[in-house]
Amino acid sequence: KIGWIVGSNGTILKTTNGGSSWNYQITTSTETFNSISILDSERVYIAGTNGEIIKTIDGGEQWIQSGPQTTNNLLSVCSIDSNSSWTVSYEGLIYNTTDSGNNWYTISTSDQSNLLDITFINSLEGIAVSLEGRIYNTHNGGVSWYLSPYYEDTNLKSISFCDSSNGLTVGPNKSIFKTIDGGNI
Repeated sequence: KIGWIVGSNGTILKTTNGGSSWNYQITTSTETFNSISILDSERVYIAGTNGEIIKTIDGGEQWIQSGPQTTNNLLSVCSIDSNSSWTVSYEGLIYNTTDSGNNWYTISTSDQSNLLDITFINSLEGIAVSLEGRIYNTHNGGVSWYLSPYYEDTNLKSISFCDSSNGLTVGPNKSIFKTIDGGNI
């Protein structure tokens, strides 16, 4: 029954009744929030413009600044567990924390694609997609990222998996691409 919505000017809305009513969350942020990752009813990460990541560990009672030292717009956030989260931005930059957002590490892809979304299937296997239609894979928990040989000459906006094998990525003009092998093309 708990749900969240994020938007511009630091907007965060929370429902506790399946969407029948929504309550504004109080933050000091004025950034546009682009993505939300919900670990459970208490722990939520939100990524936005100008390098902003905020998190709550108490269901939204308090929001804590938690982002990497960057002014890049963070376009997607994916939390794997209470310690490890990932976010992406343009210029092929991937950011990772392994200590609940206290410290963030920067990883650069080889070609500086404009990354739009990131997801992890499990703690080792992750996938990021770019505006330029590129797909990046990691099989070692993000230590290294490999450009997939698959290339679609269209921007890939979002990626999601329902299990470790089956996933979808979407682009413009109603384009949908499917993987049945965890993105290993």
